[in-house]
Amino acid sequence: METTQRSPSSIYLEAIRPKTLLVGLMPVLLASFFAWQSGAWNTFHFLCLVLATLALQSLSNLSNDYYDYLQGADTKDRKGFERMTANKLLSPKQAKSGILVLIVFSLLPGAYLVYHGGLLILAVGLLSIATAYAYTAKPFALAYRGFGELLVIVFFGLIAINVTYFLYTSTWKEDLIYLSLAFGFLQTAVLVVNNIRDFETDRACNKKTLVVRFGVFFGKLEYSLLLLLAAFVPSTLFWNISPSMFALLPCILLLISYRSLQTVWSYRDETELNGVLTATAQSIVFYTVLLSATSLLSS
Repeated sequence: METTQRSPSSIYLEAIRPKTLLVGLMPVLLASFFAWQSGAWNTFHFLCLVLATLALQSLSNLSNDYYDYLQGADTKDRKGFERMTANKLLSPKQAKSGILVLIVFSLLPGAYLVYHGGLLILAVGLLSIATAYAYTAKPFALAYRGFGELLVIVFFGLIAINVTYFLYTSTWKEDLIYLSLAFGFLQTAVLVVNNIRDFETDRACNKKTLVVRFGVFFGKLEYSLLLLLAAFVPSTLFWNISPSMFALLPCILLLISYRSLQTVWSYRDETELNGVLTATAQSIVFYTVLLSATSLLSS
């Protein structure tokens, strides 16, 4: 009875998963901080980047909601958070209309960024839109072929941070490539928790994530390794630049992730991983602050 009283706007809002949008913004915010630190801040660039990122993240989430429903990945046995199309709160036609609106909306701030950044930004923008759509959509369904981790590292780490920095400065920074990889590792850890939780339903619908291909134990190892890399790669980089205790600040990530690691290795019911998913996503916000503070204190 309660679900029938939801307004269309609130259903669409839930379908784009607003809690994930801040996490998707973090690489842009981090790269913008580094640009500010180098003296290349531009407020209008920043606003356009934020709008484009929000639109692309929303597009990816809504497409995932719709195409997972079509491919049978979201069922009544799902352990994760509620999905709008699978629960009949959004019709397939409404979901497709929302996807089209988000594609158009992402092009508006993107046009200015292309005007400023040139053909490279156009290529990256079109590739981002195509990948957000093809992540779960046939005939590509990249997430169903085990490419999820790679795509997150590339798009939420390497591309998001380095291209954002390039838009401000028109230059590339070698150190930022390593930092963006580390950032992508932590973003990927969120996906891995999701894949561990959804192991049974993913396997049932032939969604061949790496966890389905290699097993839950592999997923636990993968999650642990990603957290370790996210902590130690930037610490090593900052230490090489300026040896000091400040360089070790990113390792605090391991302290705040201890309970999540413990739960991943000892959970009895997959629903326990919903808390780990939330905690890992929240740690990305804290991690962004840690990297910014480390860069500021090490300079």
